[in-house]
Amino acid sequence: MYAFAPDLNPIFEDETLLPVQYADLHRGDRRNGEHRLLYAVLEDAVRCWQVYDGATTTRGQRLFNEAAEWFASEDDSSPFTFVAICQLFELEPDYVRAGLRRWSERNRNVKGRVVPFRVRRVSGTRHMVTGKAPGTSHG
Repeated sequence: MYAFAPDLNPIFEDETLLPVQYADLHRGDRRNGEHRLLYAVLEDAVRCWQVYDGATTTRGQRLFNEAAEWFASEDDSSPFTFVAICQLFELEPDYVRAGLRRWSERNRNVKGRVVPFRVRRVSGTRHMVTGKAPGTSHG
């Protein structure tokens, strides 16, 4: 049971995600709206981390810092916190954090040429992760 506000517990009670159900999360066809919303929150935070890592503009730095603070927080008092979302999707928060740090290090080592993962929605229910660099064509 998660440490959510009492009136939110029925929404998240007995909600677990098995590894074989991971694909359903991406398709969104069998997951409820709350799960899709929380997945979108996580997805947006990863996007902000990747797009604004090393940003030079004030806005970009602010967005990266907000994402970095969200990932670093150990708070689980709301369903929208990083730790609570990781608990819902059975992700290890420290593993995700380490992966983001490794991504940033690799990105710095190649002077920003690592392409962020892009998640493209098709028909509002499916996702496709692509690694195509901007301005290049499919070969």
